[in-house]
Amino acid sequence: MAHPTTGNTLGVAFIGFTISATLFGITVLQANRYYHEYSKDRLPLKLIVSVQTTGTVVFFNAIISQITLVMYGFTFFADI
Repeated sequence: MAHPTTGNTLGVAFIGFTISATLFGITVLQANRYYHEYSKDRLPLKLIVSVQTTGTVVFFNAIISQITLVMYGFTFFADI
């Protein structure tokens, strides 16, 4: 069994973050399209879409993942 190194653990984390960020971007794009195509919907429905798009755990997970990858990948790379 191969021992974990910085290269193979941060590489996997980066691939996971890239896929996650891409899917989050698609979700935001779909919400944007909804707002433009269904502009006559009532405000409560628009608020539900807004909360589901930006108020979810995915948004905060993307931010924390980005900070963690930058911190360990660039700032503390020589210390690992």
